[in-house]
Amino acid sequence: MKSSLELFVAGRYLRARRSSHFAGFISRAAMVGIAVGVAALIIVISVMNGFGNDLRQRLVSLSAHVTVGAERDGMKLDGIESPEQVVSSAQADPRVVGAAPFVEGQGMLVNGANLSGVALFGIDPQLEPQVSDLARNMVVGRLDDLTAGTNGIVLGGYLASRLGVDVGSRINILVPQPNDAGTGVQPFLHRFSVVGLFRGNVPDQSLTLAYVHIDDAAAIFELENTVTGVRLKLTDMFDAPDVTSTLAERLGDGYSVTDWTVQQRVFFRAIKIEKIMVFCILLLVVAVAAFNIIMTQVMLVNDKRVDVAILRTMGATPKSILAMFLVQGNLIGLIGVLVGVFFGVLIGANTATITAKLEDWLGLNFIDSNVFYLTQIPSDVRWGEVVVIAVVGLLLAGLSTLYPAWRASRTQPAEALRYD
Repeated sequence: MKSSLELFVAGRYLRARRSSHFAGFISRAAMVGIAVGVAALIIVISVMNGFGNDLRQRLVSLSAHVTVGAERDGMKLDGIESPEQVVSSAQADPRVVGAAPFVEGQGMLVNGANLSGVALFGIDPQLEPQVSDLARNMVVGRLDDLTAGTNGIVLGGYLASRLGVDVGSRINILVPQPNDAGTGVQPFLHRFSVVGLFRGNVPDQSLTLAYVHIDDAAAIFELENTVTGVRLKLTDMFDAPDVTSTLAERLGDGYSVTDWTVQQRVFFRAIKIEKIMVFCILLLVVAVAAFNIIMTQVMLVNDKRVDVAILRTMGATPKSILAMFLVQGNLIGLIGVLVGVFFGVLIGANTATITAKLEDWLGLNFIDSNVFYLTQIPSDVRWGEVVVIAVVGLLLAGLSTLYPAWRASRTQPAEALRYD
């Protein structure tokens, strides 16, 4: 009975009455504020998740989920002499769906007065599609145009434009090599022909990567019957740390096994920090709305002093009065959070569609594909984060109700009814 009474009174107080229009308006404003804050948090965090997912896919698309190299006594060697053994060991894990050896080195591309440093990759055109999206990213020519002994090279579109070359152009590659005395390095010049252009998924890929046939790269870097390493692709890229530890144990000493979470950790650490900061900033919107609950409850307590005094004289305990106002304040928070979660998830899950409609209606282009490498705003609603945001909103609302409810429970009937 007591619980029913407290819920009934809290519900009556939640609705505006003739004598408390302003308090009712403030209550509804607090609900809207919490709903807007919760919805904004969900939408922004979902969009940041979408951008993080998209960036992750783009960064890994031309590299690999796991990379195996050679190492002995903490020092990296020039390469692996038996890549077939590494491939066989890796493919014993069912999570590995592709494996391809590669040769990697640094060089300088030269075309007249135009110079650009690049990471030069030697690949097998037949195996490369198993581990990367390079073949699908070709915009001019085909990856199969890289054949051993022809000195063909594939460049990023931006890099080719910077160097002033196109398909069919001849270009020089300067590669540093130790001199015969072993006291320093000297540049060696190699002449290559541009046989294709690819589009990078992020600007750095189009500007800093170049591909040649693995046999040509071995000749350039003077690697005899060895490769720099083996790149692996997994069914699920998030299994990379586990696959890395398993494969490192299986291969034993002499190999260095790394994965994309280590190679790209700087990017994703920055995204994580930015996400936390945005969460904290937008949480202030919810906090301001929760502060409105304090004002609403204080006004309501002052407005209902006589009602509270009458309830006390009829036998209501301070605990019951406290519960009435706690329930009323938490109802404001609960309704606001539920509305915010509903609209936040609805908009967050349909961000791409909504922004496309807005672009059509307003005649604007929110995402310039030439700048962002995107055609729409991505989003990823994660229910775990939605639950955290909802719980934080409810906690802030609950904390905002404590003082006014405590103050109401301290009302003395004789003092409140003295002049009424």
